[in-house]
Amino acid sequence: MTWQDFRLHKRLELNPSIIEKVYSLLSEIDSVKHSWHISERVHPQTLERLTHSVIVTSTGSSNRIEGNLLTDIEVENLYKNLRVKKFKTRDEQEIAGYLNCLEFIFNHYQDIPITESSILKLHQDMLTYSDKDMRHKGNYKFGPNRVEAKDAEGNIVAVIFDPTPPHLVKKEVQELVDWYGWAVKEKAKHPLILIANFIFEYLAIHPFKMEMVEQVDCLPT
Repeated sequence: MTWQDFRLHKRLELNPSIIEKVYSLLSEIDSVKHSWHISERVHPQTLERLTHSVIVTSTGSSNRIEGNLLTDIEVENLYKNLRVKKFKTRDEQEIAGYLNCLEFIFNHYQDIPITESSILKLHQDMLTYSDKDMRHKGNYKFGPNRVEAKDAEGNIVAVIFDPTPPHLVKKEVQELVDWYGWAVKEKAKHPLILIANFIFEYLAIHPFKMEMVEQVDCLPT
């Protein structure tokens, strides 16, 4: 396969009308990156507290999007007691696994390869404590996870999100990681563009079972 002509890469052929603006913004980011070395000036304990805060707030926000009810204060308390290893509610189980996973990524991101096996392992680790997820942790979705909007009578009025069907997930994930590996090695585009495209394509595939409600009822007008 010629990755230069692959559909994921062709999508990065930006409209000429926005190329100048995009690369102007990237230049600003690069200039800050090269001149700002905060980690060399901040006390290690301060950096540790900042990292802790980011892990807590990111975990809380990301899981609340999926319907989790724990507040940041509750997430913080859970984070302080992760060694308990046993959690009563599904919300606590999800948060505990997510915290462990995010902490691992913060500490070892430089050593985690962008591969299919890494993605599956992180998914498995994230659901370590989730009793109801034993069947699918570390495995791709085995059923459709299309999000539909329905009216009061139960009729489908719109498809909000229609990700990749289960039988194509493995193929598309492998294509995505292979393309990304090639693009990074060849420096095909600015790193931020490659990262953004990887995230976009990954979310479009949505390779795992969604925990959010997959049927959205429309309010009657």
